[in-house]
Amino acid sequence: MENTNYLRDKGVKTDDLDYVLFKVSRQVDDKTDFKKAADAFLKENPRFTGKGYRVVSTGKPDGGSGSGQTANDVINASIRSAFGR
Repeated sequence: MENTNYLRDKGVKTDDLDYVLFKVSRQVDDKTDFKKAADAFLKENPRFTGKGYRVVSTGKPDGGSGSGQTANDVINASIRSAFGR
């Protein structure tokens, strides 16, 4: 129970709690206690805490001014020009 609470305090999502508890418990030995193992695991795997993700937009925003061509139209036009059509 103490280990589960420690992981919750570190921000581990409820859905991932059992998996992280299992993985961290496997890393515990005579030299490494649970807290050190948990810190190391979460540092290497920040996705379990919900941290480390950043949303990046790689496309053109919808709406706004533009030529009216979709991404598909642009790709097709570049392929046609490459083949000389």
